[in-house]
Amino acid sequence: MITVELAGPPKGKGRHRSRIAMGTSGKAFVQSYAEPGTVKYETQLRYVAAQQMLGRLPLDEPLRVEVTVVLPIFTSWSKKKQAAARAGLIRPMERSTGDVDNYLKILDALNGIVWRDDCQVVEASVSKIFGEAPKLRIAIEPIETELHLVPAASA
Repeated sequence: MITVELAGPPKGKGRHRSRIAMGTSGKAFVQSYAEPGTVKYETQLRYVAAQQMLGRLPLDEPLRVEVTVVLPIFTSWSKKKQAAARAGLIRPMERSTGDVDNYLKILDALNGIVWRDDCQVVEASVSKIFGEAPKLRIAIEPIETELHLVPAASA
């Protein structure tokens, strides 16, 4: 199993941005670009993942991925509510905590480092919890598969 942990408040993949730009010919065109915060977060995630891989080649088999998003507890909450969040009795459902699908999309950053391509992920789970030390934790595990040949139907 490979575990990649990035300390700090987790960030899901942001939406691509678009703008109208002028080409050298003077014609306007639409230019799409990644949200700068996402680019920075993906760069940090790639760096941590490369350190964890210790020079090994990217995995090339079916994979199971478990993503744990540990979010900071809101300081504006009462001490009682903060204690309940620490105990796991309150789970992050606020819009500001992000959507689980965006935390899965951020895994694109691991292409070519932990795995060849994220299409190899055949099982995935995402959990959002509150904790004292915010982080994104990604556990990657190869799935053992056996080649099962199905006998041809008799004629």
